[in-house]
Amino acid sequence: MIHAGHHLVPEAERSLFHRHQARDFGLPPRMYYRQSAMFVAYLKARSPTAFTLLLGRLFGHGEAFGAALARAYPMGAARLWADFVAQGPQAA
Repeated sequence: MIHAGHHLVPEAERSLFHRHQARDFGLPPRMYYRQSAMFVAYLKARSPTAFTLLLGRLFGHGEAFGAALARAYPMGAARLWADFVAQGPQAA
């Protein structure tokens, strides 16, 4: 579904109060959460050190997601997603 263009679009700038949901992307909830889980697994596999930093900034310091992601993965959410799609999502 991802390669067919049926996928979420990660955005680091969204706030907790304006989050996207499955229907915003025309996806069934199961597919939305599956793609999200695959992307998170990709982030962890791409750089365990950056992933640990991301989690530490989010949960240890209470940093906003966009700032924590930028600190851990400076290339940004759009580039991370493009790389994820290009490498061929693997089952998480």
